[in-house]
Amino acid sequence: MAIPKLGGGKKLEFTPMTWGQLAGGAVCIIVALILGWVSFGRWRFKAAVISAYEAFDQGNIAPAKVDLETAIGWNREHAGAHELLAKIECEGGRLDKALAEYNRLLELNHGSPTVKIGMGVLALKAADRAESPKAAADHVKTAQAWFAKAGGVPEGSVGLGHCELVLARKLGDPKRYDAARAHFLKVASAKEFSLAGAVDYYAGLGAALGAADAYDPASSAALRSWYQYAPRSHLPFAALLRVEAERFRRLPPDANAMVALKSQGAALGREMREKWKGGRDSFLLLLDPWIVYSMEFARAMARAGDLKGYEEVYKDVLGSVPFDRQTDPMLFDAGVRLDLALKETEDTSVQEKAVAFAVSGLGELLRDPRRFSAADDATKDQRARVHNAMGWVEAWRGGYEQTTAMGKRSHESALNRLREALKGSPDDYVYNRNAVVLMKRLKLPAKDSQAFLDKAKAAASKEFADDFAKVQQFLAGE
Repeated sequence: MAIPKLGGGKKLEFTPMTWGQLAGGAVCIIVALILGWVSFGRWRFKAAVISAYEAFDQGNIAPAKVDLETAIGWNREHAGAHELLAKIECEGGRLDKALAEYNRLLELNHGSPTVKIGMGVLALKAADRAESPKAAADHVKTAQAWFAKAGGVPEGSVGLGHCELVLARKLGDPKRYDAARAHFLKVASAKEFSLAGAVDYYAGLGAALGAADAYDPASSAALRSWYQYAPRSHLPFAALLRVEAERFRRLPPDANAMVALKSQGAALGREMREKWKGGRDSFLLLLDPWIVYSMEFARAMARAGDLKGYEEVYKDVLGSVPFDRQTDPMLFDAGVRLDLALKETEDTSVQEKAVAFAVSGLGELLRDPRRFSAADDATKDQRARVHNAMGWVEAWRGGYEQTTAMGKRSHESALNRLREALKGSPDDYVYNRNAVVLMKRLKLPAKDSQAFLDKAKAAASKEFADDFAKVQQFLAGE
């Protein structure tokens, strides 16, 4: 007998126990996803922070900033990320963004000494940007308050020293440099600086010592220490070049002293060459202070009588800098040659040698059409100044040979130079005045110099009023 077939299809039924098991599994999956996301977030945050610190230590600021912003996106309360981002924004000149980061740290009750010092640094940077002395002084007062709140950490005293440096610059008060030195020397024995604190300390100490009336070797030593702590920055070496340039500028014309310093000066030049080998970009960042240093070093040799050494350094500068930057050292060279030519001496042979040295350099400057083309309006003022300088040197030579035919030729050559200068600047007081004086010395008729005298009179402002009165006395034979 066949068994009858049951009606209907398959039927799925859930018992209460089944529903409970499914709900429990779903909860476990949700919890697992949440825990996984939290773990991923922690890993992503940690990876971004580590990457940011590594990039910052290597000087890769842009990637460090991106990583820090990523890290803060995962953890908005991490004080270290906010603090480093604030430092990056501050050093990049984005003071508003840096202030926002520091204010966020204060909201998180993270008022550590480094945060207070950072707020002080922001106020100092604002003082540097201030256009009026009063505004600068107000910002400095704010900075001083924050540095004072930093407690006994040495960076606080360093910050106070930088406040005095800013006031010295903004208020034009050299006594502030003494106050700055006192702050820096107060912490000279501090053993535990942060890296940033050491950089600020040696940078400030070098600036304060370098502003003294007399050269202090400790200023160069401090700047070299700054360079050791910040080798990737061009600022320490630039500051060192400026201090050393000022040292040679103040050096008296002492041949014996120059012999002792010549090797030191050359050594700094070799360091610069090593930087040039290390990268063209680094060299160009240091180009201006290096030109100033090299020419002051060369001028010190020239004043000490070492003209050969002077020309070696000068030619080295011209051979090292780009063509479009050669005009400044060439004009500096012209000034050095003129100083030597106009130096008082009773030995006419020494005077003649100095004048020849000056004229040769000035003539070389004018003969190069790439720099001072007669058709180039942009350089006509420079050409006029060089022609006037050459004219005055020739007039000087004619002055001590005025009883000879050579003296007359020197005066005539000088007058021709002044006429060339007047082509570029026909209304200039100095050029017209010099032309009048030379015509008088050449005993030319007064009518020949009248036009130049009229222009000199018209251009004789308050600045030249006394000089023009002396010219009139000279013409009257008084």
